[in-house]
Amino acid sequence: MSLSSLHRLPSLVRLMQLNPLQFFGSLQARFGSNQTVDAEPIKAPVADFMKEQRKILLLKSQLSNLPQPTREIPKQPPSAYILFCKDHRSQVTDLGHVAELPKGERPKAIMKELAELWKVATNSEREKYLTEAQQLKQTYNEQLSKHQEESTLDDLLLDQTRLQMENSLARAERNVERILDPQLPKRPDNAYVLFLKSENAYKRGAKGVQEGAAKWKTLGDFEKEPFLKSAEQLRETYERAMAERKKSTAASAGKVSVKQRSSHKTRLETLGKAEDCCTDLSVLTSQTQSFASSVNKTILLGHVGRTPEFRPFPDQLEGSPTRGVWSFTLATDHFSKKSGDTEWTKSVDWHTVKHFGSADKPMYAKKVVEKGTLVQVQGRMTYYRSDDKGRVYASVIADQVGAVSSKRASGAAAGTASAGMAVQEI
Repeated sequence: MSLSSLHRLPSLVRLMQLNPLQFFGSLQARFGSNQTVDAEPIKAPVADFMKEQRKILLLKSQLSNLPQPTREIPKQPPSAYILFCKDHRSQVTDLGHVAELPKGERPKAIMKELAELWKVATNSEREKYLTEAQQLKQTYNEQLSKHQEESTLDDLLLDQTRLQMENSLARAERNVERILDPQLPKRPDNAYVLFLKSENAYKRGAKGVQEGAAKWKTLGDFEKEPFLKSAEQLRETYERAMAERKKSTAASAGKVSVKQRSSHKTRLETLGKAEDCCTDLSVLTSQTQSFASSVNKTILLGHVGRTPEFRPFPDQLEGSPTRGVWSFTLATDHFSKKSGDTEWTKSVDWHTVKHFGSADKPMYAKKVVEKGTLVQVQGRMTYYRSDDKGRVYASVIADQVGAVSSKRASGAAAGTASAGMAVQEI
C-alpha cells in the first residue's frame, strides 16, 4: 500500500481526527463543576455515558467500513391509514383552527384531525385505501422475493448487518439522551410492540416473539386498528410531555446566572462512590488511554488470500505448547465514486493479519481458516514504514478471527469480499 492510498484507511483518518483529551476536557467543562445551584441536579454516572459514547463511535466506524450496497432494498409499502392521511393532509392543513396554531404545534394537530377523519370514515371510503394498500403489499412481496433470489449470501448478510448496526446506533444515541437527562419522557411503543405485549410474547422468549410476529402479519387493517389507535394516543402523550419538558428546561435555565449556567447544565452529582460517578478531570484523563485504545478497533470481513503461516517465537518454555504468530493476507472490497460519476467503482484492498497463539490453534491447525475462507477479523490497525522503499504498510493485530464460511461462496471472484455477521466464531 503506497502513501497516497492512505485515504482508503478510514480507521486512520478517524484516529487522526479524534482528540480524547479534548473530548474529556469538554466533558469536564460540562459536568465537572462543584458549584451548587437551585436547580436539582440529575444523576448520570460517567461510566455509563462513556460506555455508550464508545459504542456510538465503534458503530459509526463499522458502518463507514461496510461496502456500499450493490442494489437497492425494496421499501415496505404504506398502510391504508397512511395512504388516507396523504390524500387528506392538505385538506386538514387548510382548516382555520389548525392554520392559526404556532408552527411547532401544527403537526400534532394535523395528525389528530386525520385520526378523527379515519375514525368516522365509512367502510366504502376505507375500501379504496385498503385495496390500494393490498396491491402495494403484493408488489412489495414480489420485489422482495426477486431481490432475495438475485442476491448472494454475502449480499443478504451485508443487508442484515447494516440494519442491525443502524438499529444499535439509534438505541445507543437514545441511551445517551437518557443518561444526560433521566427525566426525559420515555419513547412510546408502536402498534406492533403493543400487540406483542398483549400476546405476552416477550415473556415466552424468542419463540414467543417469532410466533407473535407471524400472527401480526396475518392480521388485517381492521384487527390492527385498536393497536394503531393506542399507539397514536401514546405518541400524543409523549409529544405533550416532551414539549412540557423543553419548556421547563428553558425556564429553569433562565433563572441561573451566567456564571452558574454551565453548572446548571450538569447531569452528574457525586454519588459518594468513585466507581459510580467521577467528576474530577484527573480521573477522566487517566481513562483517556484505555478509551483511545478501544476506539482503535477494526472489524474487517473478507476472503483469506494466503494460507495462514505460523512463525514460532525464538524462546519457548520447555513442556509448554509452541507459541508464535499466525499470519495471512485478507482481501476486502473498497467502493469509491469520483465527482460527477453515477456508479460506484469497486476495488480490492489487501491487509496483513497477524494472530498470536499456539501452533496447534484449531482454526489453523485443522484448516478451518485457509485460502479462500470468508472470515471476520476483529482487532486493531498498526502501520509501519519499510526501510528499503519507505512505503507505509497497514497490518491488523487480530484479537478474534471468525469463519463465516468454510470456503469461498460459489461464483465469488478471487480477491473479493462482502461484509456480514460471523456465522461461526472459532
